[in-house]
Amino acid sequence: MHHALVAALDPVVDPLLDPASFACRQGHGTHAAVDLARSLLQRHAFTLKLDVQHYFQTLPHATVVNVLAGLGVEDRFLELARIILTARPDGPAPADPAQIPTRGMCIGALTSQFFGNLGLDPVERLLRADFPDCDHVRYMDDVIVFGPSKARLWQAHAAIDACVESLGLKLKARITTLAPANEGVQFLGFRLYRGTVLMPAATRKRLYRRIKGRVRALEEGRSAPETVWNGLEAMFVHAARADSLEWRQEVVRRLGL
Repeated sequence: MHHALVAALDPVVDPLLDPASFACRQGHGTHAAVDLARSLLQRHAFTLKLDVQHYFQTLPHATVVNVLAGLGVEDRFLELARIILTARPDGPAPADPAQIPTRGMCIGALTSQFFGNLGLDPVERLLRADFPDCDHVRYMDDVIVFGPSKARLWQAHAAIDACVESLGLKLKARITTLAPANEGVQFLGFRLYRGTVLMPAATRKRLYRRIKGRVRALEEGRSAPETVWNGLEAMFVHAARADSLEWRQEVVRRLGL
């Protein structure tokens, strides 16, 4: 049912979404988001890094339904979306209306990713309408705004903060960072600079742990060789998005690949 609903909604919704929104969309994804962010670093003087506090846990169902309605989705699909949003992992929503959840989504379902990407669509529309001198890139609730000056980006921050509040959400204050573009910016596990992309130590450690786990599963016969090698290829391709040749060579040597 989740897949059927997304299949019905996507042709209607996707063409109306902002081109700088990259999560859960055909032809987009993390690598395309990183590529755009790098190009925008070249064109702007400052960056504003934003994130939403406990996004998936606190996203109001009404926000998702309102965005869908604003995109022209039919009432019958809106009602199905409401049912899915209120369902819990262990069964349907409680019979008592007072106990029916009004926020948050079941992580892992296809609809959760799809609905989650819609939640901040109003923020992007605000940026396009009120800040034409700025650019942005968004992957779910991870947002970077690029602009000509600190003053302009602080104006954008105030407008975004108010918009996020109106959606029933809250920006994560400790993540908010405004800095010169030539200092680079953290995004999707990479550290982006105008001339290069680096993998921070935490990203390298996490990726190495995943690669080592796949190799161990192959050695112990818990996974089919084709599945393991396909997974390893995908992880090395991901790492290759950064200036990581020496690290990748070291991983190959260390694990005997």
